Amino acid sequence: GISLTHPEFSGRLVQGRDTGNGDDDPSHSTVDPNAGHGTHVAGIIAAQGNNGIGVVGVCWNGVKIMPIKIFDDSGYASTASIIDGLDWAMSHGAQVVNMSYGGYTYDQFERDKIRELYAAGIILVASAGNSAGPVEYPAAYDEVVAVSALNANEQPASYTNYGLQIDIAAPGGDDINDGAGSIWSTAWDGGVNTYHGYSGTSMAAPHVSGAAALLLSAGVSPTKVVSRLYRGARAPSSGTLNRMYYGNGILDVNAALHAAAEINIIQPGDAAILDTTTPEIRVQTYLVQKSSIKIYLDYPDLNNDGLPDDLSQNIVFDGSLFGTDPERIFWDDTTGLFIIKWPISGQAPMLPGVHKLCVTGDPTSEADPIMAKDYVVFFIQPRVIPAGRWLISIPYSLDSGTLPDAVFGTSNYKLARWVPERSAYALWNYPGYANDPDAWPSAPGVRPEGGSYDTPPAGLGFWYDSPLQTPVIVQGQPDTTRSYTIRLTRGTTGWNMIGNPFPFNVSWNLVKVEYRGTRLPMSDAVTAGWIRPWIYRYTSDGYQVETLPSATLRPWEGYWVRILPTYPDRVSDTMTLIVPPLESGTSTRSISSVSTASTDGWNFEITAACDSFKDKASLGVSSRSIDGWDFSDIDNPPPAKNYVDVSFVHYDWGGNSGKYAADYRSLLGSTKTWEFDVSTDIPNKNVTLTWNGSSVLDRYSIVIKDLTTGAEFSPRTRTSYVYNSGAKAGSRRFRLTVTPFGEGGRTR
Repeated sequence: GISLTHPEFSGRLVQGRDTGNGDDDPSHSTVDPNAGHGTHVAGIIAAQGNNGIGVVGVCWNGVKIMPIKIFDDSGYASTASIIDGLDWAMSHGAQVVNMSYGGYTYDQFERDKIRELYAAGIILVASAGNSAGPVEYPAAYDEVVAVSALNANEQPASYTNYGLQIDIAAPGGDDINDGAGSIWSTAWDGGVNTYHGYSGTSMAAPHVSGAAALLLSAGVSPTKVVSRLYRGARAPSSGTLNRMYYGNGILDVNAALHAAAEINIIQPGDAAILDTTTPEIRVQTYLVQKSSIKIYLDYPDLNNDGLPDDLSQNIVFDGSLFGTDPERIFWDDTTGLFIIKWPISGQAPMLPGVHKLCVTGDPTSEADPIMAKDYVVFFIQPRVIPAGRWLISIPYSLDSGTLPDAVFGTSNYKLARWVPERSAYALWNYPGYANDPDAWPSAPGVRPEGGSYDTPPAGLGFWYDSPLQTPVIVQGQPDTTRSYTIRLTRGTTGWNMIGNPFPFNVSWNLVKVEYRGTRLPMSDAVTAGWIRPWIYRYTSDGYQVETLPSATLRPWEGYWVRILPTYPDRVSDTMTLIVPPLESGTSTRSISSVSTASTDGWNFEITAACDSFKDKASLGVSSRSIDGWDFSDIDNPPPAKNYVDVSFVHYDWGGNSGKYAADYRSLLGSTKTWEFDVSTDIPNKNVTLTWNGSSVLDRYSIVIKDLTTGAEFSPRTRTSYVYNSGAKAGSRRFRLTVTPFGEGGRTR
C-alpha cells in the first residue's frame, strides 16, 4: 500500500486499487507489520523535488504514481490479486510497472499476464530478491527487467539474489534500518508520514523503474527504453563486472538519457584475415538514421584517423540502396543490424591485399547530435593448402557450376570423396579415371537450416593430394545467421566425410543430431548409439582423433564421422547433423591422447610409413577398459587411394566388429595378445614399422611376430622393422604379445 496523504506525493497520484482486499483504497494496512513498504518504494520513484522537504525521487516532477496494493491485511498476496493488479495497471494506462515483491514459485497464470502486459508495450521491472540465492519470480521471467541491489561501494549487497537472469544493478543499501548505508525515502510509520532508511532489492528496483519513466518523459520510444538503460549501464568503479550480480552493469541515468549514436562493424573484424574476395559486411547500428548510412572502401586517409579525407569520395554504398536488393542487402528495423553480401550491384569482388572499410551515419533525434562512425582494416589473402595429402573442406557455398580447377587454381591435384551410398570413393583428376560427379556433387544434402536448396561444397569433406602447396581464394560467402545441416548416410560402413561449414571453429559438442524425426544433443546421440563421439582429422603424421567434449571442427579441415555402427541392416538410413554458427576454441589431440588409459595403465603406439604416407595405431591397458569393445576402442575409417594403414581387426565384437585405430584392454593380470594388420596399396615399396612406449618396455616383455614370415623381434632391442610391400601390395598381419616379467622370461 501507500500513504495517500504523504506531502511528497501531493499532486503526483492517480486512482489506484487494492486487489488484496477488493476495494479502491490502496492505503496501508493498519495491522500488517510490513505496512509502509509501498510508500518507501514510491518515494524512490517520484518523491516531489524542489519542495523544501524530505527526499527527491528519480522522477522528481511530472511523473504520476498509480498505487496498486496486492497484499491483503495479513500480508498475503494470492495469484488472483497479483493478476488483478497487473490487469488494473494495463487497463488504466500504466507505462511502467514496478514489482518490488517476489517468490520462488513459477506461476503460469502470472506469467501469462506478464506476457500480456509485455506485448502491450508496458515496461516491467522487478526486484531480484533478498535471500542471497537464485533470482525470484516475477524478476526471473524473460519479459521482466530483473534488478539486483548494490551497497554504497557499488558492490553487490550481502543479501541480493543473483544469476543469469539479472539485467541491471541499482542502489539497494546494505545496512540496518536508518543506517548510513541504507536507502532513505518516504515512509509511513504507525500512521505518521515520515522518512526512513531501508535496504533491499525492493529499493533497487524503483531506481530502475523511475529511470524508465524519466526516459519516457524525455521522449524516448517505449520500445527503446530498456535497451537505453542497458546500454547506459556501466561497470563498478572498482572490481570486475560479474554479470551474475550486475547484469549489463550499474544503472546510469545520465548515460541513458544522453545516448550517443553508435556504429559497430562486426564483420569483417579489425585486422581480420579473409580467404574470400566476396566477404559479408555486417554492421550494428544504434540511434542512427538508416537513410544517412554510407560505406567507404579503400579511401585516402592521410591523417590516419580512420575516416576518409574526403567524405564525398570512395562511397560504395549509401542508405538509398536499402530495399533495392533483398538477396544481398538486409536491414533489421528492430535491432538496427544490417548485412551486405559483397559484391552489390555496380561493385566487383575485392582483390587480395589490404582493405580499409569505414561506415558513417547521422544520429536520430533521440541521440546527441554527433555523427556515428567505425572503421576497420582487414586483409584478403589465400588460404594455403600445404603440399601432400590432407583432409580438407571449403567453408563457403560457391556459385553453381564452379569446378575444382577454378577453386584450386591448378590441375596438379587429386580429389576424392567417400560416397557412403556406394561404400566407395568418387575420384576427380586421378590419372586413368574419369572425373566422377559424386566427388564434387551439386546436391549432396548440405544446406543452411530451413534452406530450400543445397549449397555445396560447404559441409563436405574431401581428400586433397598435391605435390605442391596450393593457395586458394574463393568467391563465396558463408551463411552465419543460422545453423547448417549436413546429411549423413549409413551405407554398409557408416562412415561419412564432413567439413566445417563456417569460417571459424565450432565445438563438436554443440552439434545436434536428427534421426527418424527426433533431434538430440551430440552426447545423447552417442549414448543412443546413433553416432560415434569421435572426429578424425588428417595431418602429415596421419590421423588425429578428437572426442567429446573438447573436439573442434576447424575451417578448411575435413573429418571422418561414423553413424549407426551397430546397425548394419540400416544401409539406406540417413541422419542429419545440425551445426550451429557458434565460434569456439581449438583442441588438438592424437589417437593416443584420446585413449582412456589411466595412471595405472599404459599406451603403446605403432607407426607404419610407406613412401610419403604414415598411419598409427595405439594399444594399451586401463582400469577403465574391458577386453571386449568399449568407447576406449576407436574405429578406423576407410583408407584413401595410395595409403598405408595400421588397424586392429576384430570380427569377434558382434555389431562393433571392424577395424580399429585404438584397442585398449583391462589391466594386465597375465599375458595379453593383440593382432594388427598393416596394409598398403603401394607396390614394391618398403614399409617401416616404428613404435613408442618406453614405459611399457621397461615393465613388460613385448614380442612382435610377423605372421607372414614367422620373424619375431622385441621392440626393446630394435627401433624399427622393415619389409617390402611386394608387387601386389596388400595386407600383412602381425601379433603383439605382452607378458609381465616373471611369466616366461624378460625379453627375446
